[in-house]
Amino acid sequence: MIALRQMAISELDRIIEIDRSEHITQQYKCRDSALELLDVDIRASRWGEPGGYTVQHYIDSWKPLVEAGGVLFGAFDDRRLVGFAIFEPPGASLSQDLANFAVLHVTRTHRGRGIGCALTNEVVRLARAHGAQRLYVSATPTRTTVDFCLLYTSPSPRD
Repeated sequence: MIALRQMAISELDRIIEIDRSEHITQQYKCRDSALELLDVDIRASRWGEPGGYTVQHYIDSWKPLVEAGGVLFGAFDDRRLVGFAIFEPPGASLSQDLANFAVLHVTRTHRGRGIGCALTNEVVRLARAHGAQRLYVSATPTRTTVDFCLLYTSPSPRD
């Protein structure tokens, strides 16, 4: 069973437990205000593998977000970190009505199990609790990431 909980800033180094690697075969490009799907062959490596940034680079990048009032959420399978998200409240670095969904990662072996949705729901809940009118999300253009964002933000048929 996956458990979500807020993590302490001192636990940020646990991101090393996440295997962010994937073989990307499609990504989107915006052309004439429309998304166009392109075939690609990209191998995204684990953190710290040759050619990539070190885990310390990411910790140094994200730590100030949490120190400035952001929230680090983790998803745990038993004691193992299998996903995490970072939320930055409105006004921290963006406008007073705009919260920042700064980071979302789910480890390779646990993708497709609803962990990303559960973490996203926590970020949306926090954004609303902090009075945000909008949520800023910056994502990679990979098909899996963009399709997740589109699926999550699309109204359901009963809305």
